[in-house]
Amino acid sequence: LKRHQYFCSGEISLIENLIRYGNKFQADKNNLQQTLFGNSVPVDVKRPEIPECEEWTKLYQLDKEKEHIGIYLSAHPLDPYRYVSE
Repeated sequence: LKRHQYFCSGEISLIENLIRYGNKFQADKNNLQQTLFGNSVPVDVKRPEIPECEEWTKLYQLDKEKEHIGIYLSAHPLDPYRYVSE
């Protein structure tokens, strides 16, 4: 998975879908009832679909990092203008 797919906007983001999937899976697993002959009923929860969306530009990715984390994680916006001494 790419970073932009987690935040792909739609009705619900992929992160929210994954949280709901995990909660539903755990709830169904905890509420699992056994049959008369001791066989357990399998947990049947549909996995969330991974959205297809266009990749972020480098500058947009850096803005999102700064917004969510508070620091630039993968690079810095002024890196292309770095002074290089020889």
